[in-house]
Amino acid sequence: MRVLLRASSIALATSLILVGTTGAQASQSAPAPAPAKIGYINSAQLLAQAPGRAEAEAQFDKEVGVYRQQIQRMDDSLRTLMAAFETMDAASETVSAIIAAGIVPGAIEMMDQLATEAVEAAVHAGYPLDAGAILLVEVDGPRDGLDDIRQRIETICREHRARSIRIAATALERDRLWAGRKGAFAAMGRLSPDYYVQDGVIPRTRLPEILRVVKEAGERHHLRVANVFHAGDGNLHPLILFDLRDGPEELERAKAAGLEILTACVEAGGSLTGEHGIGMEKNCYMPLQFAAQDLAAMRRVKEAFDPAGLMNPGKVFPTPSRCREFALAAAR
Repeated sequence: MRVLLRASSIALATSLILVGTTGAQASQSAPAPAPAKIGYINSAQLLAQAPGRAEAEAQFDKEVGVYRQQIQRMDDSLRTLMAAFETMDAASETVSAIIAAGIVPGAIEMMDQLATEAVEAAVHAGYPLDAGAILLVEVDGPRDGLDDIRQRIETICREHRARSIRIAATALERDRLWAGRKGAFAAMGRLSPDYYVQDGVIPRTRLPEILRVVKEAGERHHLRVANVFHAGDGNLHPLILFDLRDGPEELERAKAAGLEILTACVEAGGSLTGEHGIGMEKNCYMPLQFAAQDLAAMRRVKEAFDPAGLMNPGKVFPTPSRCREFALAAAR
């Protein structure tokens, strides 16, 4: 499987990044190489606006188009199902059981009842409003054997007390099911004018435990929390609901609840982020996951490529001015 990235968005993580052509080939006017040929391009050349970058991007875009057409022509298929459960614990245990059975779906998404209520009101995807949790599971691949895999997943769901299972029989039904998940964040506006989304990652086997922590954190800070997340990856997205119209302390309570959730994720063997990154929001939390010597090593790598500190200043690493108060609070 080839992973294709747009050249202009490649981060300077290594000196060479795998793409569909070479730097030398891209700067020539010769015909494009065959799509199946894989080479290397110097990422420093791309970031430095050196000669050949425009040609490299143009050539790369052409090859992406070729690969996309090939993918669209592949004789593959999809099977999508939605399973409803009484509790988040039952749904979480089902996720672990599916993975333990050696099945690797293309996607396993989970939503709790609060998120489902908002999504259904906004999208009308056909989600059961009285379910404590729903799972959306999709498998893809060659048609031969795909129904067998779907049946195995359905059996596991029933073994873990799924109260109902719905199979998408048409592309329209599949699109409706996924429209609900994709519109989940936007639907939160039906519940609250403001929300704070987290992005912790945990081992899938710890899902039930950490979801209880999420619920308790919300209750402790008198805030509602809706859960919408990539269950198959253990990548949580608790949506902490608050209302700034009630005063700035609302945001502080949301941030305090978020810190409790992230701390639990790290203590469970997970990470501060799975998709959204650290930035300025969580740079003060980096010592929760990394020792001082680890952060120092990371900083030296950044300084080797960015000695003037022009790339994302004030982000990722803890800064004394912003993080002193957090460090003092943690010490107390």
